Amino acid sequence: VRPEMVLAEFPSAEHEFDYMYFSTRHWAKLVNGASGFAPPWYQDLDKALIFPWPASIEMVRGLGATHVTVNCAFLSDVRCENALKALDANAALALAATSKWRGAEQRLYRVK
Repeated sequence: VRPEMVLAEFPSAEHEFDYMYFSTRHWAKLVNGASGFAPPWYQDLDKALIFPWPASIEMVRGLGATHVTVNCAFLSDVRCENALKALDANAALALAATSKWRGAEQRLYRVK
């Protein structure tokens, strides 16, 4: 992850502050960070980022996301497997990197 990227991070609900903490290592912009202010559309974004459906990817693309991440440490094994399958099958994304955190898969996808 590089500072010029704009990230949408899955799953979002209840993990915005985790992602903001992680961003202090890379300084990329986040479409789902937290600042104490939430614009009217943010509630819809928060719901969309629970699972990486194709409509969710289109929403974050519209908000300027250049990359999508998924952190399986915040998901059950079954939800992680389903999320990774959905992301891998989405023609609008290209796998850019994989790693592990807390023994769980993390993936970075480039938005085409």
